[in-house]
Amino acid sequence: MSVQQTEANYAQLFPGQVTNALSMNEVLVNAKTRWDEAYASLQRSALLQGQTVDNIGTDTGLLKDAMARSQGATGALDAAQAGNELTALGVKQSLQLQGLLAAQARAQTLQQARDLATEDEARQRFTAFVGTGTGYTPAN
Repeated sequence: MSVQQTEANYAQLFPGQVTNALSMNEVLVNAKTRWDEAYASLQRSALLQGQTVDNIGTDTGLLKDAMARSQGATGALDAAQAGNELTALGVKQSLQLQGLLAAQARAQTLQQARDLATEDEARQRFTAFVGTGTGYTPAN
C-alpha cells in the first residue's frame, strides 16, 4: 500500500476531530469499519508470519546446498557463485524480516489508533450526555 493510500485510509478511519452530530448508527458503522481494518491488518500480519515460517525450511535447504557448493568449489568462479548465492539468501531473508516487522508494526499502530478513536468518541458522547456539567438544582 502506498504512503498516499495509507494516509487517505487513516484519515478516513481516524478523523482528527469526531463530530457530535454523528448518529448512533454512524458511530457504530465507523467503529465496525475500524474494527474490520484492525482485524484485517492482524490477519495479514499472521499470514506473513506463517509464510516466513514456511520459508525457513526452504531457506535452510538452500543454505545447505550453497554451503556444500562453496566447500566443494574447485575454482574462483565456483567459489564466487556460491558466495553470491549465500549473499542473495541473506538479502532474501532480510527482506522477509523487514516485511514481517512492517506488517506487525502496522497492525499494532491500527489497534492503538482504534483504541484512541474509541476513547475520543466515548469522551465526546459522555460530554454531550452530561452537558455543561451543571447538575439539577431543585427549586424551593
